[in-house]
Amino acid sequence: MNDNVVTKECSLSQGLIGQARKGKCDLGDKAIDKILNTYLDLDRVWLLTGEGEMIKQDKPKHPMVARTEALIDKLIASMEETIESQKKVIEAQKEEIERLQRALQERERGL
Repeated sequence: MNDNVVTKECSLSQGLIGQARKGKCDLGDKAIDKILNTYLDLDRVWLLTGEGEMIKQDKPKHPMVARTEALIDKLIASMEETIESQKKVIEAQKEEIERLQRALQERERGL
C-alpha cells in the first residue's frame, strides 16, 4: 500500500502523508482519526509514535461496533469543529464590544 492509496481511501489532502513522512507537517487529529477509522486494525500508538506493533494484537471488533465507533468519532470531530468556529465568533464579538465601548467612551467625553 502506498501514500496515494491511503490518501484516497482516507479522503486526505493530496500530499499530506508524504509531507508528514518528510517531517514538513503533522498529520493532525482529523487525519489521524480518518486513518484509524479506515484501517480499524491499525494500532494508534504505532501510528502516533512508531513504537510497538503496527497491527493491533487483540481481536477485531464486530463490524457494527466499529461502524458505531467511527460514527461517534465523526460526530465528536464535527462538534469540535463547531466549538472552534463558535470560539472564533465569540472572540470577534468581544473585539467588537470593546471597540464599541471605546467609541461610546470617546463620545461621552465629547459631550
